[in-house]
Amino acid sequence: MNTLMQSYYSMLSLLLDNGAYFNFQYVDLTNKKKMDEIDQEGIESAPNFQQYIFSSEEFFQDFIPLSLAVQKPVLIIAGKKDDAVGPTHHHAFKFPIYDIQQLNTGHHPYVEHPSAFKRAILRFIHDNY
Repeated sequence: MNTLMQSYYSMLSLLLDNGAYFNFQYVDLTNKKKMDEIDQEGIESAPNFQQYIFSSEEFFQDFIPLSLAVQKPVLIIAGKKDDAVGPTHHHAFKFPIYDIQQLNTGHHPYVEHPSAFKRAILRFIHDNY
């Protein structure tokens, strides 16, 4: 686990130093500014939060086998240009009942295309509940 974390933080530092890290998360980098404003206004993220999460072995657990056990409809919203986790990462899940909505966004569809994000959720609720 320590080697993985060292590799992760080394890569993260290189990406940040070269100004490339946020290109993996946003189609339009002006949306990064929106996210920063949201974080400052409401969430007030603790700086150690990311380090805490990414140092947890549970975070790196493979949850795919557990997806088979979910017996309720699941909405998967994925960004077509999400280079942070990959635009097709959701294909690995094994939910028995699911709906995939791929939006023309990166890793943060709720910021990059909030109206499409909202429509996807409302349509899913209407169709399933």
